[in-house]
Amino acid sequence: MAESDFSEGKMSTHLEGLELPIEYLPKERDAPFKDGKLTCLGESGLMMALKESLTLGTELHLKLHLPKPLLSDSEWQTVPVDAKVVWIDDFLGADEVRRYGTQFMEMPEKEVRRLKQYLQLRQWMKDKIREQ
Repeated sequence: MAESDFSEGKMSTHLEGLELPIEYLPKERDAPFKDGKLTCLGESGLMMALKESLTLGTELHLKLHLPKPLLSDSEWQTVPVDAKVVWIDDFLGADEVRRYGTQFMEMPEKEVRRLKQYLQLRQWMKDKIREQ
């Protein structure tokens, strides 16, 4: 299965203001995945909010949980991806959540298509709502 390399990519289409579930696991750890919140998603990376402190450059296994465009047997689709922390928000709010920007490293072509389809559909829906 072909894989895409996002190390040279720039964030193009992206959605802000999301509150979607995400699971993460630093690559160097052998532990269960932990829960976080996906807040911004693009073709080359994402922003997430976590209660755990990570360092710049941390490589992660992620499981994005995205709503399916058409309801079928499940309302959610899981998109696995590897990413690297490239930005950290140093501000800790009262809820002790810290934001992290990540850049995708590798993703199978099938998952790239699923991610792009989700982004395109959400952007189309957003544009249609603005037109009304």
